[in-house]
Amino acid sequence: MFLTKKARFILAAAETHFDQVIYTLQQKKLLQPRHTGVYMTIFEEWDREIIPVASFMLGDQPSRDRRSEITQNALEKAQRLHRHPAHISSWVSRDPQRKCYGGAIRAIATHETESSRLIISSSGFPEHGDEALNLLTGRELGWYSPIGEIIAASDNQLARELLAL
Repeated sequence: MFLTKKARFILAAAETHFDQVIYTLQQKKLLQPRHTGVYMTIFEEWDREIIPVASFMLGDQPSRDRRSEITQNALEKAQRLHRHPAHISSWVSRDPQRKCYGGAIRAIATHETESSRLIISSSGFPEHGDEALNLLTGRELGWYSPIGEIIAASDNQLARELLAL
């Protein structure tokens, strides 16, 4: 598998927190046995489009059908969040009847004098687990997200606990 230096850096941060999220979900009995793999994707957000920065599977490799489902869900969350520039997370436009779930957040990465608007989107855990993993990964990487507002929008007690807020 070929990964850029930036993607390897992001993957390392995500892997650090994947185990923490999965352990907490298991302890709270919120995780189904087949939901131990997560697809995470990060996009740079430009005015009219989103450009992929990194995408990868974390945890156990799910079946082909499950992998297709969670990949499509992660992409849908990111695209939907991009279409709603005022929203801080995909939870705001969540509509489970239309298979539109929470689990994507906005972040800002700053490097020297430049900053990039990002969308971090995950699918595979329950929605609050996906969101918590994104928040933990972004914080680990030093990316800014309005964590308190994101957690309040989704009432994400799991993220609140994992982030010690």
